[in-house]
Amino acid sequence: MPSNVIAAGGHYLLVVKARPAQLAELVQNHWSVEALHHVRDGTFGEDASRVRTGTAPRALATLRNLAVGLMCQAG
Repeated sequence: MPSNVIAAGGHYLLVVKARPAQLAELVQNHWSVEALHHVRDGTFGEDASRVRTGTAPRALATLRNLAVGLMCQAG
């Protein structure tokens, strides 16, 4: 899937040559990630975290994802 990234005024526009089904999948994947970030921030206050260096941020995100997954399974 060829694509170009165009930067203008601090905003990025991704130009993608794709079929409608591919575009729908891209949009759905994007918003599922945004929804997960919203849940992690609302539940764990992730945006206020002061952990920013090394591998700790990724490790904490993994643990938070695991916790969110377990909570979803539990209902």
